[in-house]
Amino acid sequence: MARLLSIKGKLAWSRTLPCSYAFCTTPCTACNNIFLMGSPGSGKTTVGRLLSSRLSLPAIDIDDDYLEPHWRMTVADKLKQAGSEGFVQEEGEALLQFATSKSVVSLTGSNPLHQCAMDHIKDTGLVVLLDVDQRDIIQRLKRMKVNRIVGQGPGNSMQDILKYRQQFYENNYDVRIICEENETPEQIVDKVVLALKKQKLKQGYVSTRSHQDQMNGSKRKSFNDIILEGMANDGGLYVPMETVPKMSSGEWSRLIGLSFTDQAQRILEHWFHHHDLPPQSLQNMINTVYCQENFNCSTISPVYHLHGNQYILELFHGPTASFKDVALQLMPMFFHNAAEERKVKSGLDNRYLILVATSGDTGGAVLDGFKKYAGHSCSLMVLYPEKGVSAVQKAQMTSVTGDNTHVV
Repeated sequence: MARLLSIKGKLAWSRTLPCSYAFCTTPCTACNNIFLMGSPGSGKTTVGRLLSSRLSLPAIDIDDDYLEPHWRMTVADKLKQAGSEGFVQEEGEALLQFATSKSVVSLTGSNPLHQCAMDHIKDTGLVVLLDVDQRDIIQRLKRMKVNRIVGQGPGNSMQDILKYRQQFYENNYDVRIICEENETPEQIVDKVVLALKKQKLKQGYVSTRSHQDQMNGSKRKSFNDIILEGMANDGGLYVPMETVPKMSSGEWSRLIGLSFTDQAQRILEHWFHHHDLPPQSLQNMINTVYCQENFNCSTISPVYHLHGNQYILELFHGPTASFKDVALQLMPMFFHNAAEERKVKSGLDNRYLILVATSGDTGGAVLDGFKKYAGHSCSLMVLYPEKGVSAVQKAQMTSVTGDNTHVV
């Protein structure tokens, strides 16, 4: 009876929201919801309530405020009734009917396992991933006396199921919040609010030679604009307009033990607005170029301890054995992405010619990268001094046979 009264209370509360779950007809682009996503125990519900208070928006917990009233039974009872696989399907089907606007919504840990439902969610707001260390998650679940979660079959440890689920979270977020060890919910809310401001501002990039009074909207360029433009027209370099992205020491600590690709993802996504380069597109690019087929080392750029506090970082494992491979394998993919976006927006199939002057390593590295990843819209011409490069460097450049590359 107590549970039934609780459900009735939630049903009555949900009717007071500004946009009804069942009858929301607001266009998706105007819904402006904030969805919090993450593992069970990541703090979505707590952060959601605090964030809703900070932003003066309604807070919705998908488990308590939507699924249980929708099913007219507890989540636990539905799980017993449907089993793990059936539960994910029924949960996804219910989520496809979910509609609201201008709300802070805490998703369940298993919502991202149903891709169609997540596509629907992403059409109605911004998805914020609370990225909490798995060790912290496990400790929290132990304190909550949770020993099994949806999808965890016999013989599967909590670590196994959390690791399995991570791929679904990675495929569905717009903004990642790296949560530090022992960080309070209030501190995480501060990070979310700052991230939301950055997403709304979309600061763009300006030339280092721009004067303060020239830094208006017309002077700002998107990431894809500056990739195609290279240097600014005034000869300056492009930098973020408002602030240069930075990470706290606690966030840097979270990168320890991650793979090169995971580290690259978490660092680089600080520099892009998710509309310019969605995290999933960046992830695909990173995974394509930083692989053992491209770099003859599984860790890409290994670090070796010499003695004391001295270490050495090896940057010569790329396809041309130059440290410039680390950047110039990824740069052509950025260029191709930017060219394709402009093609879609303008309707014009532009062609680009990049001129490169080199005295050695740059030539081979840029030729290899653009040959493989720049696409048909970009050609490359490398100029080098006849007497100013080594025999190996010259052979490396002149032996490239790409259709879009030329060496003079």
